[in-house]
Amino acid sequence: MERRPHQKFGKKYMARNLILFIPLAIIFFLLWWRWDNFDAVFFLLVGLFTGGVIFGLVWEHRRLKSFRCPQCGLTISEPTITERVEGDPIDYHCPACDIIWETGLQEGGVDG
Repeated sequence: MERRPHQKFGKKYMARNLILFIPLAIIFFLLWWRWDNFDAVFFLLVGLFTGGVIFGLVWEHRRLKSFRCPQCGLTISEPTITERVEGDPIDYHCPACDIIWETGLQEGGVDG
């Protein structure tokens, strides 16, 4: 079994987190700014923030289950370590190519 780096997946994964983080940070700031003003705008912001967090959790789960092998294109739905603890790498094994793709991601953050 061969191991190959696929750092591009990890970098794209982390960059896409910003797509969600930046709007949520703005909404959170607006919530904090309007904290004493319980009007329709405040509750709209609460709904947007809650919806964004739920969307982010679902999106995160789906992205980790849709890794595509760069060599053969097979979609791999589970990392090699399914029960991860802090610091474990999030790598994917392609059974068709018999390659473990190292994403550079780890449980709780990014490797190195």
